[in-house]
Amino acid sequence: MKKHKLYTLKIHGIKGGRDYLRMVHQAIPEEFTVTEITDFKRYYSKEKWRKARHLLQIVQHIPYKDKKAFFLWDDLSLVTFSKEMLEKTIFIVHHYDPITFDSGLVEFYLWERLFKALKYCYAVICVSPYWASFLEQKGIKTKIIYNSFDMTLISKITSIAKDELKDEFNLPKDKINVYLGKAERFKGVEAIFESLNKHDDLNLVTSGKNELNLPINNYNYLEYLDYLKLIYACDVGIFNSEVKEGWTRCAVEAILLRLPCLLKPIAGLEDLADLSLQKKLQEYDICRLHKIIVERIEKVTEEETTNSYNTLAKFDVEYFRKEWSCLLRQLSCI
Repeated sequence: MKKHKLYTLKIHGIKGGRDYLRMVHQAIPEEFTVTEITDFKRYYSKEKWRKARHLLQIVQHIPYKDKKAFFLWDDLSLVTFSKEMLEKTIFIVHHYDPITFDSGLVEFYLWERLFKALKYCYAVICVSPYWASFLEQKGIKTKIIYNSFDMTLISKITSIAKDELKDEFNLPKDKINVYLGKAERFKGVEAIFESLNKHDDLNLVTSGKNELNLPINNYNYLEYLDYLKLIYACDVGIFNSEVKEGWTRCAVEAILLRLPCLLKPIAGLEDLADLSLQKKLQEYDICRLHKIIVERIEKVTEEETTNSYNTLAKFDVEYFRKEWSCLLRQLSCI
């Protein structure tokens, strides 16, 4: 069988975009030989100017002279690709929001260059309709391949008794356990904490590295299976991101685990709320959030959670592998 060269970025980290790329790597057909190039920006301890520093390093490793190379990419270094390279590139756009820029005006310039380069790529993949529409307004053709999940694993978790999991994570059974997502910057957790922390009938829960140093029940260094157990053990999920993300994996996982959720209607989160029939959390709701949470739990029905689950469950591992393997095989035929 003919082997095709495919260059892509080495995966480092566990954030949503890295999880997505990790799943893509698992879907690469066997007729490709894969070479991974270090994503230097993910190894820097200081974020300031990291994308600019990364660009200076990675250009020394990209095979610009390899005429037989194909590329699976999601990095700003795409702006250094020739037109011939772009035509053999599949690029993934996770999200775009200047709030996360770490390299000042240089990064803004790189993104503007990127939008122009994307017009020449073989394919541009988005993970939500919001970003597909955003790019298409710039004249860029896109294809949506949603975040996907191992439904066998989800079913395994939901077969466990909730009280058993509450005991495992020391979650109170006489309070409403509210999952706020990851305790990271730009996730909007601080605003939710300020609104809810004085209510004794609530227990606030986060996961991941507690970058915010909030006095909150944070669970760090969990294996993926235990992380899913933690979410399922909670009673309601709130996702209040300040960043215009794609689909937030945490939110999808919470919905698949049958938690009633409140989602801030921003970018991909609004797409997700509309598709999965979840309640939208407006800015003016924050001051009366406790009442909204209690009502959300009281009014949720089994039919609602089942419909939400069924809507998202079709985006499983098989769907993802089929979409990506087909696309990559099409790329290899050009």
